[in-house]
Amino acid sequence: MSSREASARFGVTHDYVAALCRRGKVRGALIGRMWFVDTNSLQDFFARVECEQQERRRTLSQQFRTAHQTA
Repeated sequence: MSSREASARFGVTHDYVAALCRRGKVRGALIGRMWFVDTNSLQDFFARVECEQQERRRTLSQQFRTAHQTA
């Protein structure tokens, strides 16, 4: 799928999708001047990011509760 199609599907910019490909965060190929991305790889990336964000929120919440319980 082209980076433009992927950007519309996932609600991000095509430049962001291309940057993910360039950095090796998702599987993609530069054909001519257009990036084509592996859709499963992009889905997996966004799922990992969401999981990491949820874990970070849980950790911060626990730290906040601990800090305010002792105060």
